[in-house]
Amino acid sequence: MNKIAIPALTLFVLTVSTLAWLVWPTALDKALEALESGERQRAIVLLRPLAGEGDAEAQMVLGRMLGGIEGSNSERARGLEWLRKAARQHHAVAARELGDRYARGLGAGSSPSRALEWYERAAIDGDRESVGRIQQWAEKGNPQARYRLGRMFARGEGAPRSEDEAVRWLRKAAAGGHPKALADLRAMAEGGAAEAAHRLGRMYALGEGVAKDRREAVRWYRRGADLGNPRAQFRLGAWHEKEEGDLRNEAAAASRYRAAASQGHAEAQFRLALMLKEGRGAPGNSDEAVSWFVKALAGGQAAAVQNIMEFAQAGNLEAQHQIGRLYFKGKNLPLDDREAVRWWRKAAPRGHVMAQFDLAYMIAEGQGAVRDPGQAAVWYAKAAASGFSQAVPLLRNLAQRGNANAQYLYGLHLVNGGAAPDREEPRDLINAVIQWFQALSADPAHEGGQWLRKSAAQGHAGARSLLAKLKLAE
Repeated sequence: MNKIAIPALTLFVLTVSTLAWLVWPTALDKALEALESGERQRAIVLLRPLAGEGDAEAQMVLGRMLGGIEGSNSERARGLEWLRKAARQHHAVAARELGDRYARGLGAGSSPSRALEWYERAAIDGDRESVGRIQQWAEKGNPQARYRLGRMFARGEGAPRSEDEAVRWLRKAAAGGHPKALADLRAMAEGGAAEAAHRLGRMYALGEGVAKDRREAVRWYRRGADLGNPRAQFRLGAWHEKEEGDLRNEAAAASRYRAAASQGHAEAQFRLALMLKEGRGAPGNSDEAVSWFVKALAGGQAAAVQNIMEFAQAGNLEAQHQIGRLYFKGKNLPLDDREAVRWWRKAAPRGHVMAQFDLAYMIAEGQGAVRDPGQAAVWYAKAAASGFSQAVPLLRNLAQRGNANAQYLYGLHLVNGGAAPDREEPRDLINAVIQWFQALSADPAHEGGQWLRKSAAQGHAGARSLLAKLKLAE
Protein backbone atom coordinates (compact mmCIF):
# COMPACT_ATOMS: atom_id res chain seq x y z
CA MET A 1 0.00 0.00 0.00
CA ASN A 2 1.46 3.38 -1.05
CA LYS A 3 1.66 6.07 1.60
CA ILE A 4 0.81 9.63 0.58
CA ALA A 5 3.68 11.94 1.50
CA ILE A 6 2.70 15.36 2.87
CA PRO A 7 5.40 17.95 2.23
CA ALA A 8 6.95 19.39 5.39
CA LEU A 9 6.25 22.92 4.17
CA THR A 10 2.52 22.19 3.89
CA LEU A 11 2.47 20.86 7.45
CA PHE A 12 4.30 23.96 8.65
CA VAL A 13 1.78 26.29 6.94
CA LEU A 14 -1.18 24.37 8.37
CA THR A 15 0.27 24.43 11.86
CA VAL A 16 1.04 28.12 11.76
CA SER A 17 -2.42 28.92 10.37
CA THR A 18 -4.09 26.94 13.15
CA LEU A 19 -2.02 28.62 15.85
CA ALA A 20 -2.77 32.00 14.36
CA TRP A 21 -6.51 31.26 14.51
CA LEU A 22 -6.19 30.21 18.15
CA VAL A 23 -3.83 32.95 19.36
CA TRP A 24 -4.04 36.04 17.18
CA PRO A 25 -6.81 38.48 18.22
CA THR A 26 -9.74 38.99 15.87
CA ALA A 27 -10.91 42.37 14.63
CA LEU A 28 -13.70 42.26 17.20
CA ASP A 29 -11.16 41.51 19.96
CA LYS A 30 -9.12 44.52 18.86
CA ALA A 31 -12.21 46.73 18.89
CA LEU A 32 -13.15 45.61 22.39
CA GLU A 33 -9.57 46.17 23.60
CA ALA A 34 -9.67 49.68 22.18
CA LEU A 35 -12.98 50.33 23.91
CA GLU A 36 -11.59 49.10 27.24
CA SER A 37 -8.57 51.36 26.79
CA GLY A 38 -10.80 54.37 26.30
CA GLU A 39 -10.08 54.69 22.56
CA ARG A 40 -13.71 55.22 21.59
CA GLN A 41 -13.16 56.49 18.05
CA ARG A 42 -10.69 53.71 17.20
CA ALA A 43 -13.21 51.14 18.52
CA ILE A 44 -15.93 52.64 16.31
CA VAL A 45 -13.66 52.53 13.26
CA LEU A 46 -12.88 48.84 13.90
CA LEU A 47 -16.51 47.91 14.63
CA ARG A 48 -18.22 49.57 11.64
CA PRO A 49 -16.96 47.18 8.93
CA LEU A 50 -17.71 44.17 11.11
CA ALA A 51 -21.21 45.45 11.84
CA GLY A 52 -21.72 46.19 8.15
CA GLU A 53 -20.79 42.59 7.33
CA GLY A 54 -23.57 41.38 9.67
CA ASP A 55 -21.65 40.48 12.85
CA ALA A 56 -24.42 40.64 15.48
CA GLU A 57 -22.04 41.12 18.41
CA ALA A 58 -20.29 44.01 16.64
CA GLN A 59 -23.67 45.54 15.81
CA MET A 60 -24.74 45.28 19.46
CA VAL A 61 -21.50 46.84 20.80
CA LEU A 62 -21.57 49.62 18.22
CA GLY A 63 -25.25 50.29 18.92
CA ARG A 64 -24.56 50.53 22.64
CA MET A 65 -21.68 52.97 22.07
CA LEU A 66 -23.55 55.25 19.71
CA GLY A 67 -26.77 55.10 21.67
CA GLY A 68 -25.20 56.07 25.00
CA ILE A 69 -26.21 59.08 27.04
CA GLU A 70 -23.12 61.02 25.98
CA GLY A 71 -23.84 60.62 22.25
CA SER A 72 -25.55 63.17 20.00
CA ASN A 73 -29.12 62.67 18.79
CA SER A 74 -27.91 61.54 15.36
CA GLU A 75 -25.50 59.07 16.97
CA ARG A 76 -28.28 57.73 19.15
CA ALA A 77 -30.47 57.24 16.10
CA ARG A 78 -27.70 55.31 14.36
CA GLY A 79 -27.10 53.36 17.54
CA LEU A 80 -30.75 52.31 17.63
CA GLU A 81 -30.52 51.09 14.06
CA TRP A 82 -27.47 48.94 14.81
CA LEU A 83 -29.23 47.51 17.87
CA ARG A 84 -32.27 46.66 15.75
CA LYS A 85 -30.09 44.84 13.23
CA ALA A 86 -28.46 42.79 15.99
CA ALA A 87 -31.79 42.08 17.68
CA ARG A 88 -33.28 40.87 14.40
CA GLN A 89 -30.50 38.29 14.40
CA HIS A 90 -31.79 37.13 17.81
CA HIS A 91 -29.11 38.88 19.83
CA ALA A 92 -30.93 38.96 23.16
CA VAL A 93 -28.81 41.65 24.83
CA ALA A 94 -29.33 43.94 21.85
CA ALA A 95 -33.09 43.46 22.11
CA ARG A 96 -32.94 44.27 25.83
CA GLU A 97 -30.88 47.41 25.09
CA LEU A 98 -33.54 48.49 22.63
CA GLY A 99 -36.17 47.98 25.28
CA ASP A 100 -34.17 50.11 27.70
CA ARG A 101 -33.75 52.85 25.09
CA TYR A 102 -37.49 53.06 24.43
CA ALA A 103 -38.24 52.87 28.15
CA ARG A 104 -35.93 55.84 28.86
CA GLY A 105 -36.51 57.76 25.62
CA LEU A 106 -32.86 57.62 24.52
CA GLY A 107 -32.52 58.14 20.78
CA ALA A 108 -36.28 57.87 20.31
CA GLY A 109 -39.39 59.08 22.04
CA SER A 110 -40.33 57.24 25.18
CA SER A 111 -42.58 54.34 24.21
CA PRO A 112 -43.56 51.74 26.84
CA SER A 113 -45.27 49.58 24.21
CA ARG A 114 -42.15 49.47 22.01
CA ALA A 115 -39.99 48.85 25.08
CA LEU A 116 -42.14 45.89 26.06
CA GLU A 117 -42.08 44.55 22.51
CA TRP A 118 -38.29 44.41 22.54
CA TYR A 119 -38.15 43.07 26.10
CA GLU A 120 -40.41 40.22 25.01
CA ARG A 121 -38.17 39.47 22.02
CA ALA A 122 -35.12 39.46 24.28
CA ALA A 123 -36.85 37.16 26.77
CA ILE A 124 -37.82 34.73 24.02
CA ASP A 125 -34.18 34.73 22.89
CA GLY A 126 -33.14 33.73 26.40
CA ASP A 127 -32.49 36.95 28.31
CA ARG A 128 -33.71 36.49 31.89
CA GLU A 129 -33.21 40.15 32.79
CA SER A 130 -35.82 41.11 30.22
CA VAL A 131 -38.35 38.78 31.84
CA GLY A 132 -37.74 40.62 35.10
CA ARG A 133 -38.29 43.99 33.44
CA ILE A 134 -41.62 42.89 31.97
CA GLN A 135 -42.68 41.47 35.33
CA GLN A 136 -41.83 44.74 37.11
CA TRP A 137 -44.04 46.65 34.71
CA ALA A 138 -46.79 44.04 35.06
CA GLU A 139 -46.72 44.23 38.85
CA LYS A 140 -47.05 48.02 38.62
CA GLY A 141 -50.31 47.53 36.71
CA ASN A 142 -49.32 48.04 33.06
CA PRO A 143 -51.94 46.12 31.01
CA GLN A 144 -49.59 45.68 28.04
CA ALA A 145 -46.89 44.14 30.27
CA ARG A 146 -49.47 41.89 31.92
CA TYR A 147 -50.72 40.73 28.55
CA ARG A 148 -47.25 40.01 27.19
CA LEU A 149 -46.23 38.18 30.37
CA GLY A 150 -49.39 36.09 30.29
CA ARG A 151 -48.82 35.24 26.65
CA MET A 152 -45.24 34.19 27.39
CA PHE A 153 -46.38 31.81 30.14
CA ALA A 154 -49.14 30.47 27.90
CA ARG A 155 -46.77 29.68 25.05
CA GLY A 156 -43.74 28.72 27.10
CA GLU A 157 -41.71 31.33 25.20
CA GLY A 158 -39.36 33.38 27.34
CA ALA A 159 -40.86 31.90 30.50
CA PRO A 160 -41.71 28.36 31.65
CA ARG A 161 -45.07 27.17 30.33
CA SER A 162 -47.60 27.63 33.15
CA GLU A 163 -51.35 27.65 32.72
CA ASP A 164 -51.93 29.19 36.14
CA GLU A 165 -49.44 32.03 35.60
CA ALA A 166 -50.73 32.64 32.08
CA VAL A 167 -54.30 32.90 33.32
CA ARG A 168 -53.32 35.09 36.26
CA TRP A 169 -51.67 37.72 34.09
CA LEU A 170 -54.13 37.56 31.20
CA ARG A 171 -57.00 38.01 33.64
CA LYS A 172 -55.32 41.10 35.10
CA ALA A 173 -54.66 42.43 31.62
CA ALA A 174 -58.31 41.89 30.65
CA ALA A 175 -59.48 43.58 33.85
CA GLY A 176 -57.24 46.51 32.93
CA GLY A 177 -58.89 46.80 29.53
CA HIS A 178 -56.36 45.12 27.25
CA PRO A 179 -58.29 44.36 24.04
CA LYS A 180 -56.67 40.99 23.28
CA ALA A 181 -56.43 39.46 26.74
CA LEU A 182 -60.08 38.37 26.98
CA ALA A 183 -59.91 36.68 23.57
CA ASP A 184 -56.74 34.82 24.62
CA LEU A 185 -58.42 33.64 27.83
CA ARG A 186 -61.39 32.38 25.83
CA ALA A 187 -59.12 30.55 23.42
CA MET A 188 -57.30 28.89 26.33
CA ALA A 189 -60.56 27.85 27.97
CA GLU A 190 -62.01 26.47 24.77
CA GLY A 191 -58.74 24.60 24.22
CA GLY A 192 -59.07 22.79 27.55
CA ALA A 193 -57.42 25.13 30.08
CA ALA A 194 -59.57 24.57 33.17
CA GLU A 195 -58.25 27.53 35.16
CA ALA A 196 -58.88 29.88 32.25
CA ALA A 197 -62.52 28.72 32.16
CA HIS A 198 -62.82 29.23 35.92
CA ARG A 199 -61.40 32.74 35.71
CA LEU A 200 -63.72 33.67 32.88
CA GLY A 201 -66.66 32.50 34.98
CA ARG A 202 -65.43 34.64 37.86
CA MET A 203 -64.99 37.68 35.63
CA TYR A 204 -68.53 37.44 34.28
CA ALA A 205 -69.94 36.75 37.75
CA LEU A 206 -68.28 39.86 39.24
CA GLY A 207 -68.25 42.11 36.18
CA GLU A 208 -64.45 42.21 36.28
CA GLY A 209 -63.27 43.74 32.99
CA VAL A 210 -66.54 42.67 31.34
CA ALA A 211 -70.21 43.37 31.86
CA LYS A 212 -71.84 41.13 34.49
CA ASP A 213 -73.49 38.20 32.77
CA ARG A 214 -75.00 35.38 34.83
CA ARG A 215 -75.46 33.07 31.87
CA GLU A 216 -71.85 33.50 30.70
CA ALA A 217 -70.60 33.01 34.26
CA VAL A 218 -72.46 29.72 34.57
CA ARG A 219 -71.29 28.64 31.13
CA TRP A 220 -67.62 29.13 31.96
CA TYR A 221 -67.91 27.75 35.49
CA ARG A 222 -69.49 24.62 34.04
CA ARG A 223 -66.72 24.38 31.44
CA GLY A 224 -64.06 24.67 34.15
CA ALA A 225 -65.86 22.22 36.43
CA ASP A 226 -66.20 19.64 33.68
CA LEU A 227 -62.47 20.03 33.01
CA GLY A 228 -61.80 19.21 36.66
CA ASN A 229 -61.00 22.63 38.15
CA PRO A 230 -61.88 22.47 41.87
CA ARG A 231 -62.52 26.22 42.16
CA ALA A 232 -64.97 26.12 39.28
CA GLN A 233 -66.61 23.02 40.77
CA PHE A 234 -67.05 24.83 44.08
CA ARG A 235 -68.41 28.02 42.51
CA LEU A 236 -70.89 26.09 40.41
CA GLY A 237 -71.91 24.04 43.45
CA ALA A 238 -72.53 27.24 45.43
CA TRP A 239 -74.76 28.59 42.67
CA HIS A 240 -76.73 25.33 42.57
CA GLU A 241 -77.14 25.43 46.36
CA LYS A 242 -77.98 29.09 46.88
CA GLU A 243 -79.42 30.54 43.67
CA GLU A 244 -83.11 30.67 43.08
CA GLY A 245 -84.87 29.55 39.92
CA ASP A 246 -83.65 27.11 37.33
CA LEU A 247 -80.12 26.93 38.76
CA ARG A 248 -81.16 25.72 42.22
CA ASN A 249 -80.42 22.01 42.50
CA GLU A 250 -79.11 20.65 45.81
CA ALA A 251 -78.23 17.24 44.40
CA ALA A 252 -76.11 18.93 41.73
CA ALA A 253 -74.61 21.18 44.41
CA ALA A 254 -73.58 18.19 46.54
CA SER A 255 -72.11 16.48 43.50
CA ARG A 256 -70.03 19.54 42.53
CA TYR A 257 -68.93 20.09 46.13
CA ARG A 258 -67.83 16.46 46.37
CA ALA A 259 -65.75 16.75 43.19
CA ALA A 260 -63.99 19.85 44.54
CA ALA A 261 -63.67 18.45 48.08
CA SER A 262 -61.97 15.33 46.74
CA GLN A 263 -59.29 17.61 45.30
CA GLY A 264 -58.67 19.29 48.66
CA HIS A 265 -60.86 22.40 48.31
CA ALA A 266 -61.47 23.24 51.98
CA GLU A 267 -64.58 25.39 51.53
CA ALA A 268 -66.17 22.72 49.36
CA GLN A 269 -65.33 20.15 52.04
CA PHE A 270 -67.13 22.29 54.61
CA ARG A 271 -70.21 22.87 52.45
CA LEU A 272 -70.44 19.18 51.55
CA ALA A 273 -70.15 18.24 55.23
CA LEU A 274 -73.03 20.59 56.10
CA MET A 275 -75.21 19.07 53.40
CA LEU A 276 -74.42 15.54 54.63
CA LYS A 277 -75.13 16.62 58.19
CA GLU A 278 -78.50 18.06 57.21
CA GLY A 279 -79.37 15.43 54.60
CA ARG A 280 -79.65 17.96 51.80
CA GLY A 281 -78.71 16.96 48.27
CA ALA A 282 -77.49 13.59 49.52
CA PRO A 283 -78.59 11.10 52.21
CA GLY A 284 -77.56 12.16 55.71
CA ASN A 285 -74.34 10.49 56.82
CA SER A 286 -72.81 11.52 60.14
CA ASP A 287 -69.55 9.57 59.74
CA GLU A 288 -68.86 11.03 56.29
CA ALA A 289 -69.90 14.49 57.45
CA VAL A 290 -67.40 14.32 60.33
CA SER A 291 -64.68 13.16 57.96
CA TRP A 292 -65.24 16.16 55.67
CA PHE A 293 -65.50 18.59 58.61
CA VAL A 294 -62.12 17.34 59.86
CA LYS A 295 -60.54 17.86 56.43
CA ALA A 296 -62.14 21.29 56.10
CA LEU A 297 -60.78 22.28 59.51
CA ALA A 298 -57.28 21.23 58.45
CA GLY A 299 -57.76 23.48 55.41
CA GLY A 300 -58.58 26.50 57.56
CA GLN A 301 -62.37 26.32 57.89
CA ALA A 302 -62.55 27.18 61.61
CA ALA A 303 -66.36 26.93 61.72
CA ALA A 304 -65.99 23.15 61.34
CA VAL A 305 -64.99 22.84 65.03
CA GLN A 306 -68.48 23.53 66.34
CA ASN A 307 -69.97 20.96 63.98
CA ILE A 308 -67.44 18.31 65.02
CA MET A 309 -68.22 19.11 68.67
CA GLU A 310 -71.94 18.62 68.04
CA PHE A 311 -71.29 15.19 66.54
CA ALA A 312 -68.97 14.28 69.42
CA GLN A 313 -71.60 15.23 71.99
CA ALA A 314 -74.10 13.09 70.06
CA GLY A 315 -71.77 10.07 70.43
CA ASN A 316 -69.97 9.90 67.08
CA LEU A 317 -66.71 8.02 67.71
CA GLU A 318 -64.54 9.77 65.12
CA ALA A 319 -65.80 13.16 66.25
CA GLN A 320 -64.94 12.30 69.87
CA HIS A 321 -61.45 11.25 68.84
CA GLN A 322 -60.95 14.42 66.77
CA ILE A 323 -62.13 16.70 69.57
CA GLY A 324 -59.61 14.96 71.82
CA ARG A 325 -56.89 15.63 69.25
CA LEU A 326 -57.83 19.32 69.07
CA TYR A 327 -57.56 19.66 72.85
CA PHE A 328 -54.27 17.74 72.82
CA LYS A 329 -52.76 20.03 70.16
CA GLY A 330 -54.31 23.23 71.48
CA LYS A 331 -55.44 24.02 67.95
CA ASN A 332 -58.91 25.56 67.46
CA LEU A 333 -59.61 24.56 71.08
CA PRO A 334 -57.67 25.38 74.27
CA LEU A 335 -54.67 23.19 75.09
CA ASP A 336 -56.05 20.75 77.67
CA ASP A 337 -54.67 17.21 78.15
CA ARG A 338 -57.38 16.28 80.63
CA GLU A 339 -60.10 17.15 78.13
CA ALA A 340 -58.27 15.18 75.46
CA VAL A 341 -58.19 12.11 77.72
CA ARG A 342 -61.84 12.60 78.68
CA TRP A 343 -62.95 12.47 75.04
CA TRP A 344 -60.71 9.52 74.20
CA ARG A 345 -62.12 7.60 77.18
CA LYS A 346 -65.51 7.94 75.52
CA ALA A 347 -64.39 6.59 72.12
CA ALA A 348 -61.79 3.97 73.13
CA PRO A 349 -64.13 1.49 74.93
CA ARG A 350 -66.42 1.52 71.88
CA GLY A 351 -63.62 0.31 69.60
CA HIS A 352 -62.10 3.44 68.06
CA VAL A 353 -58.55 2.26 67.40
CA MET A 354 -56.83 5.65 67.28
CA ALA A 355 -58.60 6.74 70.46
CA GLN A 356 -57.31 3.54 72.10
CA PHE A 357 -53.78 4.25 70.94
CA ASP A 358 -53.82 7.93 71.97
CA LEU A 359 -55.38 7.09 75.33
CA ALA A 360 -52.72 4.43 75.94
CA TYR A 361 -49.97 6.96 75.25
CA MET A 362 -51.44 9.52 77.66
CA ILE A 363 -51.86 6.97 80.46
CA ALA A 364 -48.38 5.55 79.89
CA GLU A 365 -46.86 9.04 80.11
CA GLY A 366 -49.10 10.28 82.92
CA GLN A 367 -50.25 13.13 80.69
CA GLY A 368 -53.77 14.29 81.43
CA ALA A 369 -54.28 11.11 83.48
CA VAL A 370 -52.65 9.19 86.35
CA ARG A 371 -49.67 7.26 85.04
CA ASP A 372 -50.57 3.55 84.89
CA PRO A 373 -48.38 1.34 82.63
CA GLY A 374 -50.61 -1.70 83.18
CA GLN A 375 -53.74 0.15 82.04
CA ALA A 376 -51.82 1.71 79.15
CA ALA A 377 -50.83 -1.83 78.09
CA VAL A 378 -54.51 -2.81 77.92
CA TRP A 379 -55.25 -0.03 75.41
CA TYR A 380 -52.09 -0.65 73.40
CA ALA A 381 -53.04 -4.35 73.22
CA LYS A 382 -56.55 -3.52 72.03
CA ALA A 383 -55.19 -1.22 69.33
CA ALA A 384 -52.64 -3.86 68.28
CA ALA A 385 -55.36 -6.53 68.18
CA SER A 386 -57.28 -4.30 65.75
CA GLY A 387 -54.31 -4.27 63.42
CA PHE A 388 -52.71 -0.94 64.39
CA SER A 389 -49.09 -2.04 64.16
CA GLN A 390 -47.62 1.12 65.74
CA ALA A 391 -49.05 0.01 69.09
CA VAL A 392 -46.94 -3.19 69.18
CA PRO A 393 -43.49 -1.64 69.86
CA LEU A 394 -44.97 0.56 72.58
CA LEU A 395 -46.62 -2.45 74.20
CA ARG A 396 -43.29 -4.30 73.98
CA ASN A 397 -41.51 -1.32 75.55
CA LEU A 398 -43.83 -1.45 78.57
CA ALA A 399 -43.17 -5.19 78.86
CA GLN A 400 -39.41 -4.63 78.69
CA ARG A 401 -39.68 -2.12 81.52
CA GLY A 402 -41.03 -4.92 83.68
CA ASN A 403 -44.75 -4.25 83.88
CA ALA A 404 -46.44 -7.61 84.53
CA ASN A 405 -49.69 -6.80 82.72
CA ALA A 406 -47.79 -5.52 79.67
CA GLN A 407 -45.71 -8.74 79.68
CA TYR A 408 -48.91 -10.80 79.85
CA LEU A 409 -50.63 -8.92 77.04
CA TYR A 410 -47.54 -8.78 74.85
CA GLY A 411 -47.05 -12.53 75.34
CA LEU A 412 -50.63 -13.20 74.26
CA HIS A 413 -50.13 -10.90 71.26
CA LEU A 414 -47.11 -12.92 70.13
CA VAL A 415 -48.85 -16.26 70.69
CA ASN A 416 -51.98 -15.27 68.83
CA GLY A 417 -50.43 -13.01 66.22
CA GLY A 418 -52.50 -10.02 67.21
CA ALA A 419 -55.65 -11.17 69.09
CA ALA A 420 -54.56 -10.26 72.61
CA PRO A 421 -57.29 -10.96 75.18
CA ASP A 422 -57.16 -9.41 78.62
CA ARG A 423 -58.33 -10.97 81.89
CA GLU A 424 -61.89 -9.75 81.41
CA GLU A 425 -62.50 -11.62 78.15
CA PRO A 426 -64.73 -14.76 78.00
CA ARG A 427 -63.53 -18.14 79.21
CA ASP A 428 -63.88 -19.79 75.79
CA LEU A 429 -61.24 -17.39 74.45
CA ILE A 430 -58.95 -18.37 77.33
CA ASN A 431 -59.51 -22.03 76.42
CA ALA A 432 -58.59 -21.17 72.84
CA VAL A 433 -55.33 -19.71 74.11
CA ILE A 434 -54.64 -23.03 75.89
CA GLN A 435 -55.08 -24.82 72.57
CA TRP A 436 -52.62 -22.40 70.99
CA PHE A 437 -50.14 -23.17 73.73
CA GLN A 438 -50.56 -26.88 73.18
CA ALA A 439 -49.73 -26.37 69.55
CA LEU A 440 -46.61 -24.47 70.59
CA SER A 441 -45.57 -26.86 73.38
CA ALA A 442 -42.92 -28.37 71.13
CA ASP A 443 -41.17 -24.98 71.22
CA PRO A 444 -40.55 -24.05 74.86
CA ALA A 445 -38.37 -21.14 73.71
CA HIS A 446 -41.29 -19.40 71.97
CA GLU A 447 -41.03 -15.67 72.76
CA GLY A 448 -44.69 -15.35 73.67
CA GLY A 449 -44.37 -18.11 76.26
CA GLN A 450 -41.29 -16.46 77.70
CA TRP A 451 -43.15 -13.20 78.28
CA LEU A 452 -46.05 -15.05 79.89
CA ARG A 453 -43.65 -16.84 82.25
CA LYS A 454 -42.05 -13.48 83.16
CA SER A 455 -45.49 -12.10 83.91
CA ALA A 456 -46.45 -15.16 85.98
CA ALA A 457 -43.19 -14.88 87.92
CA GLN A 458 -44.36 -11.43 89.06
CA GLY A 459 -47.62 -12.93 90.29
CA HIS A 460 -49.87 -11.91 87.40
CA ALA A 461 -53.04 -13.92 87.97
CA GLY A 462 -53.98 -14.24 84.32
CA ALA A 463 -50.55 -15.45 83.30
CA ARG A 464 -50.34 -17.93 86.20
CA SER A 465 -53.80 -19.28 85.41
CA LEU A 466 -52.94 -19.80 81.76
CA LEU A 467 -49.68 -21.56 82.56
CA ALA A 468 -51.42 -23.76 85.14
CA LYS A 469 -54.11 -24.76 82.67
CA LEU A 470 -51.48 -25.46 80.07
CA LYS A 471 -49.66 -27.71 82.55
CA LEU A 472 -52.91 -29.56 83.30
CA ALA A 473 -53.58 -29.90 79.59
CA GLU A 474 -50.19 -31.54 79.18
